[in-house]
Amino acid sequence: MSRQDPQESVYLMLDIIRAGVKIYTLHDRRLHEKESKDSFMNLMVWALAAERAHDESRVKSERVRQAKAERRRQAREEGKAIVGRVPSWIRKVTPKGGEPYYELDEERTEVVRLIFQLKLDGHGLGAITNELVRRGIPPMGNRKLSTGEMKWQVSTIRKWLSSPTVYGQYQPHIRVDGKKVPEGDPIDNFYPAAVDRETFLKVQAILGKHNRGRTAEEGENMLRGLLRCECGGNLSLHITKRGDRRYKYLRCNHDFMDSCTSKRFDYDGVESLLLQTLQSIDWSSVLGIQSDKNRDVISTLKERKVVLDEDLNETNKRMTNLSKQLEALDEPSMFLLNRLSELEKHATALLQELGKVSEELEGLEHAVETSSNSFKQGSEIIEFLGLPLRSIDPEELVKKRVKMNSILRREIDHVYVSKLNEDLWRWSVVATGGESLFDLDINGKCTDGDIASAHTGLCGVQYKKVDRRKFNRVKKDSIEFS
Repeated sequence: MSRQDPQESVYLMLDIIRAGVKIYTLHDRRLHEKESKDSFMNLMVWALAAERAHDESRVKSERVRQAKAERRRQAREEGKAIVGRVPSWIRKVTPKGGEPYYELDEERTEVVRLIFQLKLDGHGLGAITNELVRRGIPPMGNRKLSTGEMKWQVSTIRKWLSSPTVYGQYQPHIRVDGKKVPEGDPIDNFYPAAVDRETFLKVQAILGKHNRGRTAEEGENMLRGLLRCECGGNLSLHITKRGDRRYKYLRCNHDFMDSCTSKRFDYDGVESLLLQTLQSIDWSSVLGIQSDKNRDVISTLKERKVVLDEDLNETNKRMTNLSKQLEALDEPSMFLLNRLSELEKHATALLQELGKVSEELEGLEHAVETSSNSFKQGSEIIEFLGLPLRSIDPEELVKKRVKMNSILRREIDHVYVSKLNEDLWRWSVVATGGESLFDLDINGKCTDGDIASAHTGLCGVQYKKVDRRKFNRVKKDSIEFS
């Protein structure tokens, strides 16, 4: 109570005493109670002490605020290392007689880079955590479990992957009503960068898709998270064993509730046909739909950026002219001051919108640039996975399937599976932008051939591409495997 407003403290004190509660104050060793003859005098003495304590607390708080504001100014204008608590991969060095500075802990920085690379390779947060444990990498930070031991936490991995501090950015904060809120714009290049900004943005694009974490089927299922049944359910991979043999099949999750009549699909057959068909597709043409849409948005954003830049330049010129007019006056003009304040608010709003437009523009340009590169890499992986499985190292096979899944999920929203008749299934591929890219009609009538003998008779596929101008499906070539 001594730190509250004195008037409110006195009212609160009176309410407590009237309720029959006795209060003993330590600083003056007085007992305050309802029946005391000196209760009023004691309360006055306490009120004076409370007012003095309140003033002292206010002065101390103001000094702390001023000191913190000065440190934030030094960080923003002079780049001084004023932050005591730094990220786990950074050290604050204070040389004798010199200015403190930050430097990377190289060993820990390598761990951060590994985490980002694993995410770019398509691993979920849980899988990254398990990989760090498998490699025997000790956790960083001071967070301990109730047992006293330290472990890698998924929340820590998520925080690092989402934090701009990894490429050197620092966001000063202030407290408003007891809550931390950002103060001003972030400071770039404040910390030494553990990863570059381009890598950070690529990871944000992956995280923005709300990709599901690693499951037990990761490494086994290249199509994880993509397949949807015509009943609305998701097709997931199931593995059964009979003796020494393993059987892999795709099954709708609604099948477990008897609400789907779709049959099970042989996974190896579907994967083999899909890989061979992917090799035959002109991806530069297929991805042109999404790329063109992105380029249209990029063009619009660039036009908007030009307008905002011009508006900001004009606003700055007006502010400069008003400032010169105010300096020339003997007494300040309220009209000019109000006008200058309005222009400053307008300039601030323009800067905020410019920041958002620039960020969105940069993200889309990255998407267009990396799209073709992703599928160049994907083509190499498709060729690799097309080799006989017995000739591929199992660990390498898992890594390639995970990477291919990451590439597919970056460009493809889902694959819709529907049954046309007893012998024909249609696999409709839909891009992340919602456009239908192409159909694969898989025919199961064949009974001979390498694929047929190895993969339960699935040996035919018909490829239909989407007309990019009208989005009407047109028949292309029929590709038969036997």
